[in-house]
Amino acid sequence: MLLVVGLGNPGAAYAANRHNAGFRVAAAFREAAALERFAREGEAEVARGRRRGRPVVVARPFAYMNRSGQVVSDLMQKEGAGIEDILVLVDDIYLPLGRLRLRRKGGDGGHQGLKSILDTVGDDGFARLRFGIGTPAPEWDMKDWVLEDFTPAEEVVVAPAVATAVEVIDAVLAGGLEAAMSRFNAPVLDATDDQEVST
Repeated sequence: MLLVVGLGNPGAAYAANRHNAGFRVAAAFREAAALERFAREGEAEVARGRRRGRPVVVARPFAYMNRSGQVVSDLMQKEGAGIEDILVLVDDIYLPLGRLRLRRKGGDGGHQGLKSILDTVGDDGFARLRFGIGTPAPEWDMKDWVLEDFTPAEEVVVAPAVATAVEVIDAVLAGGLEAAMSRFNAPVLDATDDQEVST
């Protein structure tokens, strides 16, 4: 199975925020894969179905970003999912707008949602698909930046990137993580690791 977790903040006020890119990709994948509609289950909304011959669960935590970890832990227990069955969808300020990077494991990169998952689950071995939201200009406070909506000009880049992110998830389901990484990742310099990595 694959447990796909889109990170974001719940509520209409946050729906179009840069920080909610994970929510947006999760919703787009659910629709493209024709899974059942999202339904409230505990502290998350969850949709289930089959895609590419595999069972898939898509979840969007209702807890705020810095409390995502307990929701993910609860979902793992409920679904019988191991750490290797998880794919987290998350925004990334260190990637250019619309750039995607699929990774097998790693740290939190300063992201509170990933930090919460790592702290709660205690294992960094879950895959994550990072969605670039761009780095703010020096005059911007980081918190204000991520909680702002994408501008109309940014949407020209973001909308097709969301569609590509859906293709990435499909590729993981169809051929596995390594095949998807080979197909969609391209080498760039990672500002957080200061070394050549995939993006």
